[in-house]
Amino acid sequence: MQIVLMDLSTIQEVRISNILRTTCKLMERLFLMYRCGKIGKEDYIQKLEKLKEVVGSSIDEMERNARTISSRKGPVNVLDVFVMEHFEHIGCFGAAELLGKKLSIENYSDSDFYKRVYGIRNQIKAGSFEDALLFCKEHKVELKSMKSEEGVSLENDLKIEKFIEMCHAQEFDKALEFINKEFKRVPEQIKSYLPVLVSNSSFRKYPSSGHSKTAEQFLSCALKLFRRGIKSRLTQRIEYGMMAYKTYRCINAESSNCPACCRAFKLREDVPFNKHEISILLCRGSGEEMDDSNQPHIFEDGFIYGTKYIESSEYVCIGSRSGDNSLRYPRLCFIL
Repeated sequence: MQIVLMDLSTIQEVRISNILRTTCKLMERLFLMYRCGKIGKEDYIQKLEKLKEVVGSSIDEMERNARTISSRKGPVNVLDVFVMEHFEHIGCFGAAELLGKKLSIENYSDSDFYKRVYGIRNQIKAGSFEDALLFCKEHKVELKSMKSEEGVSLENDLKIEKFIEMCHAQEFDKALEFINKEFKRVPEQIKSYLPVLVSNSSFRKYPSSGHSKTAEQFLSCALKLFRRGIKSRLTQRIEYGMMAYKTYRCINAESSNCPACCRAFKLREDVPFNKHEISILLCRGSGEEMDDSNQPHIFEDGFIYGTKYIESSEYVCIGSRSGDNSLRYPRLCFIL
């Protein structure tokens, strides 16, 4: 149960890890600047004072998250928490709050995180990028270390969208200033806009395509940074359960009693078929199918036998080298 409960504080654990990493990087950068002579002693002392304030606030933030983690160690119905989390994950914060109060699980709510990332996503759709760029600045190291291209390029993509938004607002001077400040090299995506900026000609031939794609890119990256996916953990667990029941027989026959045939939330269509129906294990000794009622066991020589055959046989495995009956206990196999 301890392992399960740890999953209920992943956001707080990631926050602590990010704060530690960012603070250490800041300290290392300041010491390196002083050692290399990029700043004088007076500037160094002043920056140290500011660093003390930053470290102090960072410690306070880590303590708050640590207290939250500690308070979530008690017994709780994990399914109740996942249902509340699902409402938060899809943006139904009112329903999540009511459920939390009803079941007395408000302490497990991460609505502050979800409200922030969904709020920033909506701002991006509306053409505002300040909070999104601030988020990228706070998690710069983590975004760069993401293995996906959308995470590595997120900050740059947001800056490009901001530049285009400035152009559509006829703020050409600000757009040029923004390019000089934010880009060492002009990205290919905005090169076609530059002649228009220089000549101050009409911008109408460049229709605005909106920012929905970048907004969803931000949401996906923000959720991944905090060990969340586009689908809630409740949705994922329901899908995993359906996979165990959805077979190719479901194509021609549906049953109202079968959970995989349920079309609620349209989950059934996205769930892959269970391959166990077209790939089965047969006992080497009896030829019977091995499943949960006749579990397979693998012996030292690599042969696999079912529980029923093992129980009915004096021995089933002969050592390939010595020719003696194998006395080593076989290993249990699990069918996935």
